[in-house]
Amino acid sequence: MTRRALLLDLAARCEAALGVDREIDEAIAKLFHDQTWTAWRMGFPAHGDTAWVKFTGSLDVAETLVPAGHDYSVSREGGMGVACIYRGTSAETISGDVGAATPPLALTAAALKALAAQIGESE
Repeated sequence: MTRRALLLDLAARCEAALGVDREIDEAIAKLFHDQTWTAWRMGFPAHGDTAWVKFTGSLDVAETLVPAGHDYSVSREGGMGVACIYRGTSAETISGDVGAATPPLALTAAALKALAAQIGESE
């Protein structure tokens, strides 16, 4: 599977998730921060399996996935999270409006879609 396809698959999984999802979080962490992820996990042995980076559960953590130089909006509408990634400060969206069960899930999915849009079809 190409990197672009992996990003889009993870975005779709975020859109379908009902809440914080450890499997998605770990897949994202491994895709972007494999060596950092391993070191981070080893730094928390006392916490065992309860410690992980929660892209799907924290707006602050999800924001780290937003491509450099891009802005975003995130809100809660009708009990759902909605997010969109923009090129710089323009109104040009590169993720489209992305809906998910919570705002962190929506921002994570939108950021993954924006990252996928930045790379070619074969990557």
